[in-house]
Amino acid sequence: MSIPSPADPLTLGQHLVSVLDSGVRVATYKLAVLVALLEFSVENVPEDHGSAVDVDLDDLAERVVSLYWP
Repeated sequence: MSIPSPADPLTLGQHLVSVLDSGVRVATYKLAVLVALLEFSVENVPEDHGSAVDVDLDDLAERVVSLYWP
């Protein structure tokens, strides 16, 4: 059985949802970072789906803080 490439967006999304569903809640900041990255990625899909997305760390930090400390 071959493992699909993590570059496949659908496979990556499925793995992320699996982590969120089964993640241990002892380190919730890690889940907040994951959710923030996921939201950022969905909001910033590049025209060329094969290109990288630059993540603004200030934006990411604001997202994590708002998720972790509502």
